[in-house]
This record gives sequence, structure tokens and C-alpha cells, in this order.
Amino acid sequence: MGDYFADDNYVRTDVAAGVCRDRAGTRLVGMPDDFLAALHQTLDAECGPAADRVLQAAGHDWGRRMAERLTAELAEYRGEPLAATTVARFQADLQSAFRQLGWGVLSLDFSRFDTGILVAEVRHSPSGGPADALLAGAIAGLLSHVAGRDLAAAATPTAGDLKRFVIALPERLEKVADALHRRRPHDEVVTALERVRV
Repeated sequence: MGDYFADDNYVRTDVAAGVCRDRAGTRLVGMPDDFLAALHQTLDAECGPAADRVLQAAGHDWGRRMAERLTAELAEYRGEPLAATTVARFQADLQSAFRQLGWGVLSLDFSRFDTGILVAEVRHSPSGGPADALLAGAIAGLLSHVAGRDLAAAATPTAGDLKRFVIALPERLEKVADALHRRRPHDEVVTALERVRV
């Protein structure tokens, strides 16, 4: 069966009503970079240092809800539950969904799966700190739903247009919080995370 998200009919726009909906009828709302910047400034003024945590929590909730919705939609489309899908098919679906919804080009690296670490790379994503916090939360929420346990994600320093996120159990990421806070290079954060046992 084809790509559920690639079809030109995935997003339908009703110009007269001023509404965009996806194939399942869910209303879509765009968030321009200016909106994200204003949201971050407001949260920063209201919440201080907790602003990024608030955005990440909102992203996590959105990602989990998106995963629930996509799981149901894909199961109906393919006639089989997500659990019966191969990892390659799941990754392709997720990549296509990210592109179609304007979050960028997603790639998941499962090579460290046996150590409890995943790496997500996103190109052409919305820019700026607030988008990074939302995106980290969304990725963690999506993968938490699929994994059946709570996961957290943290951004590591960007490399040009490439944003990278490490995904692991929250208590493991807490143990490398200093390296993340000091903006240590991506590979250094991954190496430190591999040494953490909980």
C-alpha cells in the first residue's frame, strides 16, 4: 500500500471557510516562525527559565496525541495495527508525516537502540529556540506512545540546517544535563549518555 501522507489529497483546503483539514478530517493550523518567537518571548516573560520546559511539555503532549491519531489512521488505512508494521515502514510513515505537516525532513537513527538511545535528525525544521523545544517534546511524545514508555528528547548543538536530538529515558537524560546545558558537541553527549546506567 502507498504512502498515506504523500497523496495530494492528504491536506484539503476550504478557502471559503478558511480551514485546512487532513485526510481524516482533523483541522490543521499553521504556526509561522513569528508566532513561535512571540510565544517564546511571552513564556520567557511569564515563566522565566522554565519557558523551554513549558514548550517541551506542550510538544510532548502534542506528539503523544499525534501518535495516537496516526496509529488509528494508519491502522485503518493499512488494515493492520501499527505493531504489525516493520520499523522501516514506521520510519517512512513518520518521515512523510513530518514533511507533510511542515516540521522538516526527519531521520531516525536506531543504531544505538541496544543501548537505549535513539537519535533523531531533522533538516529544514522551523528555526529558533522555541521550535527546538517544541520539536524535542513532539519527537519524545511520538516515540513514547510507540514505545509504550515515557521517553525524553533533548536537542544537541545544530550543524547548519541539521538539528539533532538524543532520545532516551528521562532519568538518563537528566544524568547528562550538564553536557546538554554547556552545549557540548553531539557525539560527546551521545558518548556520555551511553555510559549512563539507571
